[in-house]
Amino acid sequence: MREVAVVGIGLTEFGERWDTSFRNLFVEAGASALENAGDERRPD
Repeated sequence: MREVAVVGIGLTEFGERWDTSFRNLFVEAGASALENAGDERRPD
């Protein structure tokens, strides 16, 4: 197995977001981090 690192940052909108689950907040921040890192999703 090879080592992988995502070098990027992702944030969610700041404020009271009672209608959003923690899981959705994590997904939002993670997707933003991948986009920021320049994820190209290319095969080996």
